[in-house]
Amino acid sequence: MRILLPVDSADDNKLITDFVVNYKWPDNSAFKFLHVLGAMATEDDYLKAEAESHKMLHRFAARLKRSIPTAHVTCEVSSGDPALEIISTAGQWMADIIVMGYRVRNDISGFLAGSVSKSVTYQAPCSVATIRPRQVDPDHASIYESEEYSGEMQMAAK
Repeated sequence: MRILLPVDSADDNKLITDFVVNYKWPDNSAFKFLHVLGAMATEDDYLKAEAESHKMLHRFAARLKRSIPTAHVTCEVSSGDPALEIISTAGQWMADIIVMGYRVRNDISGFLAGSVSKSVTYQAPCSVATIRPRQVDPDHASIYESEEYSGEMQMAAK
């Protein structure tokens, strides 16, 4: 089975990886971490961001490999529109499922632009599991603490 894991930050990774390591995947499943970079002011900025992204993804991959030793884990950094890059990568890599986080946006731009997870769910060439963090009081804890994801896998089977 091929599982695509798009992540935007360490918080996304924790949420997604906590879910992934607790789910029973078929033996020898392949996992691909994907991070999509946006536009940068200069090529030098892009190269620095790309290098940092690779370091971040390799840390995530090492954690997953420790938890699922039989897994084949790869990392990829791309640039462009996050939803389109995730959908494109899923198709090219022939992913069986995309496991991604869900970011709550309270501003009007989130409503007008739509969310990455929503776009991916509707357009992906495979199933999508959207992992939502449990909502907590921001004065007392992070919404991304340990196993604080809410809900079950929300599969959009195609």
